[in-house]
Order: sequence, then structure tokens, then C-alpha cells
Amino acid sequence: MVAILVVTVLAALLSLINIGNSAAFNGTISLVLEGFYLSYLLAIGLLLWRRVRGDLDSQNAELAIFSSSPHHDDTYDRSLTWGPWRLKGSLGVANNAVAICYLLLIIFFSFWPTQVNPTPEMMNWAVVVTGGVAMFSALYYIVFARKSYTGPIVEVDPHQM
Repeated sequence: MVAILVVTVLAALLSLINIGNSAAFNGTISLVLEGFYLSYLLAIGLLLWRRVRGDLDSQNAELAIFSSSPHHDDTYDRSLTWGPWRLKGSLGVANNAVAICYLLLIIFFSFWPTQVNPTPEMMNWAVVVTGGVAMFSALYYIVFARKSYTGPIVEVDPHQM
């Protein structure tokens, strides 16, 4: 209940930006959409990479996410557990390729301003902020995080599934 209330209040406060400055509101919305598009692009790109390598359409693609071999070292297998619906083979590859092309087109054009010859207030600053965050994140990882990052903690025992 607290999480729902916090998200609702923050969304309501964020919408109040539109009352004060519509350019700031449009910039905020543009940043959120870019984040969504880039996350979708990353996920679909990795899925396409696995499809092209042939990792997903093999006989073992329906296996559970953990190996049941006795010499298992608690690491994930390379297989992917599918849900109830999927496109197999070349249709799945084509679907992912079209989705990537569409997302690249949408991402490219959504970084542009909404009007010709915009003033600095009407400029779409999402490309600057997104690029800055990406560069800061990469630099932070290279300088600090790669020395201490160990990955997520797996809290599920694969042998008890």
C-alpha cells in the first residue's frame, strides 16, 4: 500500500510541472520515453542475439532455467525458459529484427525538437541528458564499479526447485 501511495503521489507531483513550465514537462516525458525505448532495445537486441546464435530454438530450449546435473555449480544455464507463447525459428528472428528497426527509428526521431528552429526553452534536451547519463555510467563502471561489482545475489536454491 505504501509503495502504491508513494508512486501515485510522485506521479501527481510530477504532473504539476506542466502547470509551471510545459517545456520542462515535455523534457521529462521525453526522458522517460527514451528510457523505455532504450530498455526495450537492449532486451530485444539480446534476445535477437541469442536467436541468431541458435541458443533458443534448440531441443533443450524448453528445459528449466537450472541444470539438474549432480556436478552443477549453482550458475545459470544458457537456456531460456519460454512462456506460453512465442515465435519459433525465422519468424521470431524477423519479429525481433523489425522491432529493433522500429525502435531505432523511434529513438532517433524522438530526440529531435518538436518544432523547426526551436528556442533554448523549446529544445528537446533528452539527447544531452541521456548521453550524459550513459557517459557517466560507463565512466563510473570503468573507474570504480568493475573492481567491486559481483552481480546479483541468487536467493533461490536451484536444487530445491
